[in-house]
Amino acid sequence: MSNREEYVEKMKAQLDQWNAEIAKWEVRAAEAQATARADLDKRLEMLREHREQAMYQMNLLQHLRSKHNFNITLNSDERIDPAKVLRRFEYHHPIFTVRRTAAQSRHHELINVNRTSFCGAYWGNGFHEDGVVSALRVCESLMTKELPA
Repeated sequence: MSNREEYVEKMKAQLDQWNAEIAKWEVRAAEAQATARADLDKRLEMLREHREQAMYQMNLLQHLRSKHNFNITLNSDERIDPAKVLRRFEYHHPIFTVRRTAAQSRHHELINVNRTSFCGAYWGNGFHEDGVVSALRVCESLMTKELPA
């Protein structure tokens, strides 16, 4: 065998060895990625559960002066002693439809009708800030209209 042929054979053997090692490491890397992904998914799910089980201390948020602490919870009523539950409410998010948009455009028709006005997050996209904006609209309208005696 010539030097050239020996060299080619030696290089071929080395390339085959490297290819085998690369394949082995690619399998390990894929397994590690799957494990890491599973760990990340588990952590994300745990964080989402914490977020969805929020508990709000109303004494602090609403500046309540009381010897009792009032807490509101979302989606985690099992954490509260049933004997301490004052009331339960079920809320729904606004539904985005064409009719909803048409109704929102008529907000002005419901301001100061029989000395009653409506404001709330439903006049916007359902966020607290939308409720404030609708209340400001009511205030501005009342300030520019002549109020009945």
